[in-house]
Amino acid sequence: FVTVQPYSFNALGNGPLYGWTWLSNKGDQASWIFKLESEPIKVKAAALNFSLLVTNQVNGGSGYTSNPKVKIFDLNGNLLGSSTLYLVNTFRPKYSGNTVGIGYPASDAIEHSLIKQLVSQGQSFMVNIEWPAPDKNHFAAKKDSVLLAYVMSSEPSKQSDQNSREQKERK
Repeated sequence: FVTVQPYSFNALGNGPLYGWTWLSNKGDQASWIFKLESEPIKVKAAALNFSLLVTNQVNGGSGYTSNPKVKIFDLNGNLLGSSTLYLVNTFRPKYSGNTVGIGYPASDAIEHSLIKQLVSQGQSFMVNIEWPAPDKNHFAAKKDSVLLAYVMSSEPSKQSDQNSREQKERK
């Protein structure tokens, strides 16, 4: 099991406010670059885990969700793929008035074959989200809002196969 922090983070929006940049105007966006070793590896599963803040408006309320589009680019700026993020906020009660930041955290993960392929090939990439999402809710991001996690395949070597056969034969 391996986790990879973003190599870099860039945001265009309102902030940083307490380390977070709010995306709430047309054109606001956040991007993360993941630099990977260029050696190919065998990967069983890979995912991007997102932890953002979501609210309904400036000085907004608690319990809101959002569905921004996530785009994945190579480091030359070529679009490789996209997916919708379903940021779930489990805080209750949902309240539209100013909750002073309480009840804003929301999360989701994208486990997509493209991410598995990029990690397997050791290809660095950029992840991007921008405002607005269809619901027009505001969301905030920072460098550690996205974490890449993957599980490597473990294929037994011929030596360990040989050892297990020998142990069975002894019994």
